[in-house]
Amino acid sequence: MKKAFAIILALCMVLSLAACGGGKTTPANNSAAPANNSANTTPANSGSNTPAADDKGPDWGKKDGSVYTNEYYNLKVTLPSDWQFQSDEQVASNMGTSADIFKTKTIKELAEGGTGSIYMMQATAANGTNIIVSTSYHSSFDSFKEADIMAVLKDSQAENLKNAESGFKTVEYKTVNFAGQDKQVVHIVRTASGIDLHQYMVINAKGTDYIGIVTITQVGAEEDASIWNMFSTLK
Repeated sequence: MKKAFAIILALCMVLSLAACGGGKTTPANNSAAPANNSANTTPANSGSNTPAADDKGPDWGKKDGSVYTNEYYNLKVTLPSDWQFQSDEQVASNMGTSADIFKTKTIKELAEGGTGSIYMMQATAANGTNIIVSTSYHSSFDSFKEADIMAVLKDSQAENLKNAESGFKTVEYKTVNFAGQDKQVVHIVRTASGIDLHQYMVINAKGTDYIGIVTITQVGAEEDASIWNMFSTLK
């Protein structure tokens, strides 16, 4: 139970911060900075210690123009023209840390040092939609089956529905085509400052230690189905 609870704490932190990010990037107040990756192939957050092999943990990923790739999770994200990557400073701020970590730390060092969910990429659209690609480390979790993790996540979020002040309205499973395959996601509807937030969480388990998490927050309405076309695999 403690292991499952640890995963839920990490996942819920991503969900909570995604909600904040979505609230900050509505059309009336888009706070996202211009993309900081023009025509480059550097690690997504300018990290210089990017590990590549599985035994070194996930890599930070790379941004090249409007494309983000992460070899560890076999994930490619292609941003439409009205999207932009958030700056290192913004991503770090959303994690409550300094942008220096992207240059001085590997993800494995951060994860094994006790950091919960680690943001590898964050992007926003002009309409307020927000995407976070993150990873979470749990070396002693008994099961890394995606279905098991999703079930624990859904059950934990359902508990929020019992609290009238939490803002949670509905929690359900939804099947989408994510990176070329049908996957179940947890779809959560909550209210913040009188505005509905539709949040989607996709789990990508890797090996026995790391969980990849893609969190999408849509402000005011359900996501445009085309949002899923942004995701593909590298091989």
